[in-house]
Amino acid sequence: MVCLGLQMWLAARRPGHFDEQHHVAVYAATFLISIASVALAWQRERTRQHLIRANSVAEAVQRTQLRPVPRRLGPVHAAGFYEAGEGGTLVGGDLYDVCETPFGVRAIIGDVRGKGLDAVQTVAAVLGSFRVSAHEWQSVSGTLCMPQGFRLFGRGVAVCRLGGVRTSG
Repeated sequence: MVCLGLQMWLAARRPGHFDEQHHVAVYAATFLISIASVALAWQRERTRQHLIRANSVAEAVQRTQLRPVPRRLGPVHAAGFYEAGEGGTLVGGDLYDVCETPFGVRAIIGDVRGKGLDAVQTVAAVLGSFRVSAHEWQSVSGTLCMPQGFRLFGRGVAVCRLGGVRTSG
């Protein structure tokens, strides 16, 4: 719009300039390009804000599902690090957790077949089952009722490995 105003100001200084048809077409084109530029800038900013919100949600899901691993659980020293296999993704089908229970320290590491929300839902189901049943079952294999390490949750298949360290009696 500033360019159009500058063009009009300069054109007004030349007598008879607005009478030439091709100049009017240039001014109209400049006006339309200005309107389109403003609309595109507005859309780009709207898309950027949407992406920021989506990334915030993905980070919250990531922190909720894959909690930080405590440095020490009973006699066990632990560490954990997660980096998504596909660049730019914050959440995926990988899972892990470690917790201290009355029966010892329990750990799960797994992967879920699939992508997107289906995989995230399956990860949530597996981790939720582990976090509850780890405190209820004395045997590690009974923790998720899957001695072979496989269980079907919804449409996704979770492949997990469970482990435990007995800390008492």
